[in-house]
Amino acid sequence: MSDASGIVKIAAALDRTPPTRWIAVLATAVVCVSCDGPTESHFVSLGEGVVRDARTGLVWTSRDSGQVLNWSDADEHCRGLVPASNGARWRLPSTEELASLYDTSMEQACGEAAVCRIDPAIDLSVPYQWSATAPNSNRHTYFDFAFGTQLSPWARPTLTRGTLCTSGEQDDGP
Repeated sequence: MSDASGIVKIAAALDRTPPTRWIAVLATAVVCVSCDGPTESHFVSLGEGVVRDARTGLVWTSRDSGQVLNWSDADEHCRGLVPASNGARWRLPSTEELASLYDTSMEQACGEAAVCRIDPAIDLSVPYQWSATAPNSNRHTYFDFAFGTQLSPWARPTLTRGTLCTSGEQDDGP
């Protein structure tokens, strides 16, 4: 059922069923109404370990660092990568750039018990990913790919997160 008349029919059926069946019927209705089928990927592979987002034009590493790092080490990690295919230098993305990757229609495992909402073209080892966004010199922001939120805690050297890098430049490749 994908139209409102299906919801009305289910609501009418609920009036005639015992409460124990409501959850099953309602769950079926929610799944049917909200299911639009699989979303097609908008990422283009540019070679080993690099993808381009066709919607934004941003170039990304296709996986995070694979280990958690403090913010300074994360920044250094991105800056130390070999320049992207378009010659642009790698860097930490802004929270807005990370948020552009968040996709509620996608799910993939990331970390021990987390589910990240990101296209499988990008592989995350943990849901929390550092950004270049810093409200002040004592705080750095990270993005949570499990819930689509961003947090700016005190940037203690012991606070570690994942590191996904972007060249931050549009690539006119394939």
